[in-house]
Amino acid sequence: MVAPGLATAASLAAVRSAIRAGISTGELDSIAEATIRGLGAVPNFMKEPGYRHTICSSVNDDVVHGIPGPRLLEPGDIVSIDSGAELGGWNGDAAISVVVPDPSRVSTVAERQKLSDVTEQSLWRGIAALASVAYLNHIGGEIEDY
Repeated sequence: MVAPGLATAASLAAVRSAIRAGISTGELDSIAEATIRGLGAVPNFMKEPGYRHTICSSVNDDVVHGIPGPRLLEPGDIVSIDSGAELGGWNGDAAISVVVPDPSRVSTVAERQKLSDVTEQSLWRGIAALASVAYLNHIGGEIEDY
């Protein structure tokens, strides 16, 4: 059960290291697929009828689970990547968000990175609340309070 999670994590690490201005979301998809298959796993999103990609990609205010393709990333974009792998009947699934570097707009990138960091910390606050709260709305309260 650990192996598909590790394959998923490896695919996201490879994609994260490739993210830069000028790369397409389709190229990121190819990187994720090669990584997962290289580890003997299968991209599990491709098992969804009609979906032929390894990742879902969303840029800036795109709705979640966007379809990768020819769109080129631009400096300062916030890109979210969701990836998954299946191995031995088990599935891994995870997502990351990355701010595309932009040396000419350091403060803009820093502001967007802060947004991404606060969003991630809010997620972890909500997850931590699962251990101690009695009602579902308390989890939302923990996230809002953060």
